[in-house]
Amino acid sequence: MKKNQGMTLLEVMVALVIFSIAGLTIVTAISEELRGLNRLEERIYASWIAENILVEIKLNNYPPKYIWSSGNNELAGQQWYWRWRGGESTNKDLILVTIEIRKEITNLQPDFILIGYAVKR
Repeated sequence: MKKNQGMTLLEVMVALVIFSIAGLTIVTAISEELRGLNRLEERIYASWIAENILVEIKLNNYPPKYIWSSGNNELAGQQWYWRWRGGESTNKDLILVTIEIRKEITNLQPDFILIGYAVKR
């Protein structure tokens, strides 16, 4: 009886296909994870800007505006565009403040929305 001394070409090719599929699956999973991390990072930056604007509104006692006020800030080397407006709340002593953050000024949908309250003055 003769012992096999190695793998046939077909066995090598099948092994390469299996390792290639496994490698592609791993690369795809890592790529998706990185994309999710980038999106999370953008949402964190947008939330920081929105929270800063809400604090500025509260500290500077801005009067309630029922029209949009807008501007932009730079954070992490990127321009972020924001707008806010006041609105009526169920409590007569508070105004409802809606803040929208966009990474691109042309985006129809905001990347982040913060709704908070400020004391009427």
